[in-house]
Amino acid sequence: MSKTSSDDSLRAEMLKLVPLWRHDGLAPLTSIIGYATLLLDSNAENLTEQQKQFIAVIRNVAMRASTSWHNPGDYVKLYFDFEHTNWQLESVQLSKICGTILSNSFKYINKSNVRVDIPADLALVKADSNWLSVAITNLLEPNVGYFYNAEFEASISAQRSDDSHILVRICTGLELPMDENSNSIESISSPGNNLSVANIILDKHGSRLLFKRLRKDNNEYESQGVEFEFVLPIWK
Repeated sequence: MSKTSSDDSLRAEMLKLVPLWRHDGLAPLTSIIGYATLLLDSNAENLTEQQKQFIAVIRNVAMRASTSWHNPGDYVKLYFDFEHTNWQLESVQLSKICGTILSNSFKYINKSNVRVDIPADLALVKADSNWLSVAITNLLEPNVGYFYNAEFEASISAQRSDDSHILVRICTGLELPMDENSNSIESISSPGNNLSVANIILDKHGSRLLFKRLRKDNNEYESQGVEFEFVLPIWK
């Protein structure tokens, strides 16, 4: 059996399991979202601000997961039918995408620690706006969506790298589990996690996801997180 036939057979079998995955995945998430909402809406006066933030984070990540479970077949196709995914490459304004991400993905938590530095007159890029939003969210969300720290700051910036490309940087405060020999996204991620999903999407855009560790005053033991960067072609 050829590799293509084997992949098609595996994908078909996995798609048969989608209804079961969907039910078992959505049932607990629906309870989490419902009870978190009740706590915030009916018991807010008895909660401290920090408790409200923590509950809001729980609800936010559960809603994100619920959105994914509504159509898990998309993830199966992303991995097993990668070349045939319906990518809509168009002219995209990065500042608009980032604004949408912060308005929608993180609307239940404090976003004051996320700084966006993208010039209004920056050239448009060629990308699939929906998938690019997913990639950027996956790089940013573990740092903003799962942790609440008033002193923590994330940033998204973009600038021309040459006449044909825009360089995008995302600086985070999260220290990823890695050793000094880690030099690729594959070495610090696992299949299906945030980094691997972002990497797949950016690879489809002809880009490579790079990273470097940020250290305070060049002190290798005092982390300031990680900086991700990738380039996108300018729309012409």
